[in-house]
Amino acid sequence: MFESASVRQFPEAERKYKEFPVVGLISFAAVSRIFSLVLVSLFLVSAASNLAAEENEAKVPSIVTAEAVNQVTNSSLFTGTSSAPDWVRQGNYRDAGGADCVLVKANSLDLAELNSDMKLQMVAAMNQYIDSQLESEASLYISFDADDIAKNFAVVGKVHDESEAVSVGTGTMYTQYRQLRFDDAFRDHLTSRWTEEKSKFRVMQMSLVGGGVVVLLSIAFLFFRINHATRGFYAGRLQFFAMAVILAVVISGVFAGRLLPWY
Repeated sequence: MFESASVRQFPEAERKYKEFPVVGLISFAAVSRIFSLVLVSLFLVSAASNLAAEENEAKVPSIVTAEAVNQVTNSSLFTGTSSAPDWVRQGNYRDAGGADCVLVKANSLDLAELNSDMKLQMVAAMNQYIDSQLESEASLYISFDADDIAKNFAVVGKVHDESEAVSVGTGTMYTQYRQLRFDDAFRDHLTSRWTEEKSKFRVMQMSLVGGGVVVLLSIAFLFFRINHATRGFYAGRLQFFAMAVILAVVISGVFAGRLLPWY
């Protein structure tokens, strides 16, 4: 077999190449570009995560206090007659036992639909209360259906119905008031549930970040292996392909991170 001129002229270089096959195949520029892009990608993912966390933190309302309990729902719910009971006139308040009493109001021109509307209003009041006690949009992850609310939180006997003629057109407007009561035990239950939910969020966040790191390092390692196997002949193309894939991974990670709750 004929030996190439480079092998005959530089036997020492051939010996070194056989001992260290990676030397000479991957330029320092290629290595620096790949790792620089990996670091920049990790920085972008981290920045996007911090931004999402700051946005959620900015939405967090203050905890409902005895003085601010009227802000849980609309404080001007009462529009009834003088014959309405005192608990309707009081609206939302915190009683002597420390429980928050929330007034719920439903209106309908159809008496048959009044109960359905009341169920919707009770769910809305519950969601508002959960968000007020925990964090913004916490009710998306901790929810109660209308039947459960009516059974466990609606105060027995505190239901008030009214009806009045509609001033415009014909018909009668039917109105119903109910009172929901949330005590310390329920607030403790909400706090415990929210802690569990946030633990799940942390697992998902760590999975996303950890998975992204593994993917980025795998791409870099694959680039080195292929570049070594092809003796650097396709180094330029491999760099372009690796950078394109890394960019796609980063963009996908940022979008996926925006979908996750960052509490």
